[in-house]
Amino acid sequence: MKTSYSIAFSGAPLAGKTTLAFSLAGYLRRQGIPAGLVPEAVRSSLYFTAGNLCNALNMEVLALQILAETRERNYNEVVILDRCAYDLIAYFRLRNAADDPWPIDRSAVEQFLHAHSRIYDIVFLCKFPYQLAHDKFRAIENLSSQLIADEIEEVLKRSGRKYFIVPRENAFEFVIQTLTELGLPLPTQIK
Repeated sequence: MKTSYSIAFSGAPLAGKTTLAFSLAGYLRRQGIPAGLVPEAVRSSLYFTAGNLCNALNMEVLALQILAETRERNYNEVVILDRCAYDLIAYFRLRNAADDPWPIDRSAVEQFLHAHSRIYDIVFLCKFPYQLAHDKFRAIENLSSQLIADEIEEVLKRSGRKYFIVPRENAFEFVIQTLTELGLPLPTQIK
């Protein structure tokens, strides 16, 4: 029997994923639903904060992401992800460092991540970068927000799974309305 449900936010940097994830977690908790939040794993990466954008970074973020998702599923009815496997696939593709001293088999990693993504009950794609404020953490990133957004959407399209594009306006209301309309079979219903 399934004991937790995963709601994943995917998409470009500065597109509102974190705001939506935190807002949804707070909303569900106020409804009395135990909701865990998995923050963006790259923020915990020592490789990223050191500006070392290499294969080791990709593998460290993958490990941090899977570990955090598993931990939250053990303690919560609903797990909300601020980034997910689809984002990781896109970053693996965009950061294919052929001359990296630590080579990896990208196809095997992608297969693993696609298999892992089956645990997500619903995926929301935030594809419109706001660019309203500069995230100092993102200053390390050498890829453009639009390039990342396009690659993540391509990964989602190729995956064949259904996902919902979050509009720029009334994003939180859209998320709540979508969850309600889907009648997501949560252990405790969203009201």
